[in-house]
Parts: sequence; C-alpha cells; structure tokens
Amino acid sequence: MTHTLDERLDSSAPATTAPTADRAEALRHLISATGPRRRTRLRAGAAVAGGLALLGVGSVAAADAWGWTSWWADDAVSEVTYTLPSGAVCEGILGNFRGAAEEVQAAEEFMAQPDLLDRVDVETHYADARAANYVAILDDGIEVDAGPGTPYWSADDRYAQAVGLATSDALHDHLRDVGVLERLSYEAESRCPGLVPAELRSREIRSDW
Repeated sequence: MTHTLDERLDSSAPATTAPTADRAEALRHLISATGPRRRTRLRAGAAVAGGLALLGVGSVAAADAWGWTSWWADDAVSEVTYTLPSGAVCEGILGNFRGAAEEVQAAEEFMAQPDLLDRVDVETHYADARAANYVAILDDGIEVDAGPGTPYWSADDRYAQAVGLATSDALHDHLRDVGVLERLSYEAESRCPGLVPAELRSREIRSDW
C-alpha cells in the first residue's frame, strides 16, 4: 500500500491531548506571554497541557498539579521561579534545545545559570509594557483603551510577558557575544496557579510595545 508524504508525517506525529477548556486557557496565556518578538531568529516550540500557567521564557506550556508533563522534564536545562505583581509564584522549566551543536551548547550553558533571572532586565521590559499604548477592538468594531487600570489589562500577564522578552533578549545578546548564530529552538513548561488574568477579553489587542 502506497502512502503519501503527508500521510507518513501524520502517522509519525506525537499524540496530543483532547481539546479542553483548560488547554484553551493555557494556550491563550502562551500567546499572551510570548507575543511578537523584535528579534525573530530565536524560535521556540511549545508543549501545551491542561491548567493555568505563565512563564514567557521562549514559549510556555502548562503543568497540572501532578507534575511536569513534557517528555524532556527529567532532563530540563533550567528551573526558574519568579513572583508576579499579584504575589502569585510561577515555576518553570526549560529544555529540549535543538539546533547546531555549538549554538545549543552556548544556549544551554546560559540558560542553566542558577541566577538566570537575576541576569536579565525584567523590570525595564515591564515598564515598557505599562507605558505602551494598548487598544481593545470590541466585537462591534469600537476601539477602547486596554491599558493599566482597565478590565482588559492584567499586570500578571504583562509581567510574565516581560520575563519572556527579557530572557529572550539576554539569550540573543549572549549568543551574539560568543559568536554563534541563533537558529535554535527550545521549549518551556510552567505552572502559575495564582495568576490573575484580565477581567475582560476583546476580539483583538493592539499595542505599540
């Protein structure tokens, strides 16, 4: 029996969990936390499971209360913990780096530093987020302010995004300094059970950040 290339690729794809409300919520946080990067050569994959989470380091996936779900968790390169503005504590792991050997080695060494988040400028990125112009596009097309103080704003969401941007920028600078290219990818999984999301969601959020 002859199979097309697409059929062979489909049959070799890893199994995924069934769509659930928790999984959809985790994916929404993933998109919010990573956002568009100014430096696009750093690419990250994601392993999404059920539960609430926000890490923002490269990419984000949620872990449930029973432990990490990613197959690479036991060989994670780094474990990080940080506190959101609400006081919620986030835990995350990073791993499954893929790319050229010298790039992967340089990236893993940088990410494995025990004081990783002390070496990145989260506060500057968070200040940029607070100062940016956010606009919510409602279903009827009306545009309203979506910045701090509005129900469309979540300080926790934006702080987690700042963590991701700051870490990505720091990794970019490190790889540039050591003279290697940045054609690599990695994955992150996190859990943040006390995260406070925005009260309202609009059809689209734009910002100049």
